[in-house]
Amino acid sequence: MMNVLNMNKSIQLGLITAGLLFSWRTIGADLGEMAPSWQIGQWIEGQPSKLEDNFGKKVQVITFWEAGCPACRDSLPYLAELTSRFADRGVVLVAVTTEPAALVKGFLEKSGVPIRFAVAMDDGRKTYGAYMTAFGADIIPHSFIVATNGLVLWHGHPKAGLEQALADVLGGKFDVAEAKKVANAEKCRKEYRSLVTAKEANPKAKDLGERILADGGRDPWLMNNFAWEILTDQQIQVRDRELALRAAKAACEATGHSNPSFLDTYARALFDSDQIEKAIRIQKQAIELCKEELHRSALEQTLKGYQQEAGKRAK
Repeated sequence: MMNVLNMNKSIQLGLITAGLLFSWRTIGADLGEMAPSWQIGQWIEGQPSKLEDNFGKKVQVITFWEAGCPACRDSLPYLAELTSRFADRGVVLVAVTTEPAALVKGFLEKSGVPIRFAVAMDDGRKTYGAYMTAFGADIIPHSFIVATNGLVLWHGHPKAGLEQALADVLGGKFDVAEAKKVANAEKCRKEYRSLVTAKEANPKAKDLGERILADGGRDPWLMNNFAWEILTDQQIQVRDRELALRAAKAACEATGHSNPSFLDTYARALFDSDQIEKAIRIQKQAIELCKEELHRSALEQTLKGYQQEAGKRAK
């Protein structure tokens, strides 16, 4: 189908550098395409700027964020740290909110977190629509990486791969084709859930699940979330525990068994597959690696449950 999204990239770049706003994009955007210009109602922190100002100069990260969102508030220190870490490597971060400027400014002043990036209020959700809606994203916080040539290379939760993606982009190792596969696997994951939460079993779910593993297997966050959803979503009618086990294992292997949350998911998958002794061993590894006290306490409670079940079965 012919539409403006399929224009030659050089033509798109020429239009953008001429100052035209890409407000036409509403749905179906894809990685490797030109980034839409952002449309800002008010700058809350930092100096006013345009997306096009950094073309040919810097990699840009646009993060959609709100003060009223607990996950967004939790990501604030991480985003500030990330900005400092990559600032001298030519990376610029801008947070865009759909909330009133006064509300966000008041929160930032009370947060105690040194804000090292620009924060802007969206102009009537136009920027949100051009990015979030266009790429099929509906959960914040959500970040987009725009390369120096203006192409969108990656998008996702900032704590789910942003740092690694930036390192790959700056190191010339980023694979857009692979990123597209992962993005497609994420879309398939939503379709998979709709199939397995239906009252009647759908044979398409099996093939779709295999496709998600094949296309998204290199993304540990996707694999972990996919496995956890299969194991714990109360609306799922028939759980493919073997699929969840493979996805959880892939997440751990991709991160060198170093992420306690991923190990926790893997242990749960093992436990639900009746591999209780191995589940206990993996859960202990998760606890050893966990540095956050509340998280570690939760992991320890889970371990007790596994140990109690092992004790019952031993009798």
